[in-house]
Amino acid sequence: MDTEEDQNPLISKRVRRVQESIMGNEALGGSLDDSSANELLSLGLKSAEGIVSSTDGMDDETAELSMADRLKALHKLMRHLGRLLGEGNNLDTEGRLWLWDSVQKQASLLYGDGLHFPPLEDVMRRLSQGESPGRIIASLRDMFEKQSNQ
Repeated sequence: MDTEEDQNPLISKRVRRVQESIMGNEALGGSLDDSSANELLSLGLKSAEGIVSSTDGMDDETAELSMADRLKALHKLMRHLGRLLGEGNNLDTEGRLWLWDSVQKQASLLYGDGLHFPPLEDVMRRLSQGESPGRIIASLRDMFEKQSNQ
């Protein structure tokens, strides 16, 4: 990613606006502890920067239309992943599966089709064995980024 100084002023302004909307949305990581919520926020901010960067050269109206579905997917990914990892041990199997299916769908919209996901059972096992939600989020983010760069 370009640093903010390397970006044109219009892209920098869009990045700030989109990132501020993510930072101001408490519902995205509401059921996570502070450290894990910060990791989820990091995932969101970096993803938002990539989404906005793809609008370089577009006027504002075209950029907004171009970003709308992907930003909606990012918000859903963050909200559902945060809920799964924050409340997953208290949800029934159906609720966990619904959230995990949504996470996979939103991640595929953001990072491209063909992503390979660990089974939900593996994610829940890591969580029940005491691994922090933040570490799981970081590992998923790394996996998404690696696979999307291939």
